[in-house]
Amino acid sequence: MTRLRLLIFFLALPLGSAAFGAQGSGALADLLKSPNPDTRARAAHDIGQSGDASQIPALTATLADPSAKVRKEVVIALARIHAPQSLDGLI
Repeated sequence: MTRLRLLIFFLALPLGSAAFGAQGSGALADLLKSPNPDTRARAAHDIGQSGDASQIPALTATLADPSAKVRKEVVIALARIHAPQSLDGLI
């Protein structure tokens, strides 16, 4: 993916995730299964920003992602949620 396309993707995704409405975090959790590691990383980031503790199982399942970038964003997202069950997948 060219830098310009990647920049457009990252600028457009937050607008798109806001458009998910009430199902926002659930739709983001679906993006954690995307074949594109940049999409998975951005979804983890956005879930962390949302603070939605109901998404902890989806994040925890993504801790084994083959992409280091995705794993890093998942750990940061779990830390941002500040819920005790966030630690279960990390220990």
